[in-house]
Amino acid sequence: FEEIYPEDVGFTEMTFAFPSFLNENNGFLFFWRDNYFTSSWPVRFLKTADGGKTWEMYEPENAPNGGHSNKCYPELAKFLTENVGIISYRFDDGPSDCAKTYVTSDGGKTWNSVSNLPYPDGFVRDNTYSELVDAYWSSYDESIKIEVRVNSEYIDYTLCFKSYDLKEWILC
Repeated sequence: FEEIYPEDVGFTEMTFAFPSFLNENNGFLFFWRDNYFTSSWPVRFLKTADGGKTWEMYEPENAPNGGHSNKCYPELAKFLTENVGIISYRFDDGPSDCAKTYVTSDGGKTWNSVSNLPYPDGFVRDNTYSELVDAYWSSYDESIKIEVRVNSEYIDYTLCFKSYDLKEWILC
């Protein structure tokens, strides 16, 4: 692999980086610049099709970020297919919040927020604890599946949700 340094991609500081390879040739490197003064963490990523010998920079216009809080950091970022990817943020003093999770179906050009997850009837969710554990692509039914750890009445549960269009979610 060719070594790429932050100054090679126009950043002088790089605090978070997540590699995501689909196979030995095709992969991505997500990274965020620690920009304390604007209080946002917009994602940028590099893409390779030759095992890391060359890289192409992607800077989406509507890039997901942690919002306007310097206490929200990227926690998970990966592409599940060449076009489907996911990014999630966590709060400095706790686990991620699914309201800060984003998915893409067009290779990172546009991103949708994961929202309105259909928790089971009678399920009491403590809003202070909601963590995206992982995400998977199901080629069997062409869906994305996410595992979410939530706290209900002081008990942790891991729930599975899936989506076919990355907008509407159902329980697995």
